[in-house]
Amino acid sequence: MLGDPYQYRDRRTEGIPERVDDVVPPQRLYEKTGIQRLPINTLYQLVNMRQANDPRLEAAETLLLVPDLFHYWMTGRIVAEYTNATTTQFYDARGQGWALDLLEELDLSTRLLPPVVAPGTILGELLPGVGEEAALRGSVPVIACATHDTASAVAAVPGLDERSAYISSGTWSLVGVETREPILSERARDLNFTNEGGVGGTIRFLKNVTGLWLLQECQRRWQREGKAYTWPDLVALAEQAAPFRSLVDPDAPEFVNPGDMPKAIREYCRRNRQAEPESDGELVRCCLESLALKHRWVLAALEELTDRQLDTIRIVGGGS
Repeated sequence: MLGDPYQYRDRRTEGIPERVDDVVPPQRLYEKTGIQRLPINTLYQLVNMRQANDPRLEAAETLLLVPDLFHYWMTGRIVAEYTNATTTQFYDARGQGWALDLLEELDLSTRLLPPVVAPGTILGELLPGVGEEAALRGSVPVIACATHDTASAVAAVPGLDERSAYISSGTWSLVGVETREPILSERARDLNFTNEGGVGGTIRFLKNVTGLWLLQECQRRWQREGKAYTWPDLVALAEQAAPFRSLVDPDAPEFVNPGDMPKAIREYCRRNRQAEPESDGELVRCCLESLALKHRWVLAALEELTDRQLDTIRIVGGGS
């Protein structure tokens, strides 16, 4: 490794999507990759490195996403697993391979990209030294799972069909359906939906929605102030607060990494001429009701974009 990974909410990618727009128009980028515009995307991470003249780009032999790095450490084999590769924003949604022309336009090296393998691929046996350290005897096969966590979560959701949607609920809420082909329409781009690889040749057509991050960050702040609320405590506080007093857009950029989430929420409400949440319970209720309404909006958009009637929502993940 040439350096430690960055935390994906690191502010180094602020303004980078707009710089990419100057080279590759957003419409063409979406038609090529089908990926939701988020500053955390791998493409923007690499463009930041290029613009900062980061010497590691030239020194590197291979680009490995974190799950692929673990595969390399376990087997010595260098590959990119499909479900995670599709989320980089430089994977061709129709051509089903790396979008080499896109990377060349952005002055990013294509020689760093490893071959892509499907989930379920047997990568080889665990290296002897790793097996000995883990007290594993004999040959142990290493198999590439769906390394993007949402891809594995969706594969595990029971009973998904044409009339059901999933919500993988946690720090993020991943709200979507399974399709056989990517949806790359202008309307899908306008609503900022994403097409990510799934298990068994499927596409996870979904929207990444800021999830319980809002509440987690409030809880973290309150812990620093000596208020050790449990999750049941927070729900009880919300139940005591008045409904629909204050609402926010969970995906507003000021909530990505504010440092003081309660303050950020109050300032958002003040700017939008709403009553500011005053008590902790009002803040919790604001977070939860805002998330509920954002999920409802996404589900309505899914019905429009897929021309499906969604009768069932299946919720999985830590937030369920």
